[in-house]
Amino acid sequence: MKELFINEVISKANYFLDDNQRIKLKEILKEICLNYQITIIEQTKKQEIQKNNTDILNKFISSKEIEGCSTRTLN
Repeated sequence: MKELFINEVISKANYFLDDNQRIKLKEILKEICLNYQITIIEQTKKQEIQKNNTDILNKFISSKEIEGCSTRTLN
């Protein structure tokens, strides 16, 4: 699982890194990952988290409307 995580990070950063930087980043990630347990979040869990984030954002915007912020400010 950790190797999958490392490879995904490397592939996302691939555009910004040269070969030496990519190798060093991989070494650093491997070292850091030794201290962590990495698991893949199920798709349903991702959707639940996204829904919770959306709910929190909507509540925040509503509270700002109550405080009197303009629509332009809220956008």
